Amino acid sequence: MLKKEVMKTQSAELEKSGEYRQMLVQAIHSCGIKFPEVASTVVHLLMDFLGDSNVALAIDVVVFVKEIIETNPKLRVSIVTRLLDTFYEIRAARVCSCALWIIGEYCLLLSEVESGIVTIKQCLGDLPFYTATEDGEGQDASKNSQKVNSTTVSSRRPAILADGTYATQSAALETAM
Repeated sequence: MLKKEVMKTQSAELEKSGEYRQMLVQAIHSCGIKFPEVASTVVHLLMDFLGDSNVALAIDVVVFVKEIIETNPKLRVSIVTRLLDTFYEIRAARVCSCALWIIGEYCLLLSEVESGIVTIKQCLGDLPFYTATEDGEGQDASKNSQKVNSTTVSSRRPAILADGTYATQSAALETAM
């Protein structure tokens, strides 16, 4: 019955549907913990809400998924597969960190690990995330336009401090063209 109600809230965008959906997820969570045989029928449906705009709902869903995957070893492969399929939909940081933990903990076979890494790389995008500009790191566009005819050469090398410990030292040398 609760499963049908959740499916109804997916199609209807009423004023209070987000709150109602969250209450339904919490009720299903309680039922799934008390009656583990029911969990297999609803866990995949609830995973559709991992990318929901209601962050509290998405957190409730990922916590439910985490508890089910820990208590039901038979469902682990299907849950991990479904999680990898829906990972790109996740928008909340807390949901993403919990989903990453699940992927890291329960991808046991080599093929699962490889598909997990591929999925995460696809979601992250192209590397490197940060590229150094020709004119130096961290400068804004107005400063970049002023230094058109110069280049920056930088190097990193260890330095020995007064107490005998090592530290990384950055040196930047600007040369005019």
